[in-house]
Amino acid sequence: MKTLITAAALAALCAPMSAQWPSHLTAGAGGAIITVARDGSRFMVQMAGQPPFEIFASSEREFFLNSFDARVTFEVDGSGRATAIVMNMGTDQRGTRIP
Repeated sequence: MKTLITAAALAALCAPMSAQWPSHLTAGAGGAIITVARDGSRFMVQMAGQPPFEIFASSEREFFLNSFDARVTFEVDGSGRATAIVMNMGTDQRGTRIP
């Protein structure tokens, strides 16, 4: 069961993240490219060859999709910089940041 978060709580959660996270993160997972981009106040995730999907925060680093059952978790370094992404659609697919 997904824990839903209100729009106000989501905005409060995403505000500090927007400052510390890049507007664009590309990671390779299992040979596929996963792109995460910020579109205004929204975060979008896109796998190569697929349309982008909006992701919603369930915690500071964990997000979920409403479109289908998937979870996205970001790994960060000591300074809070996103260094990797784990996308779970039944199994974990981890990708590290591509410079």
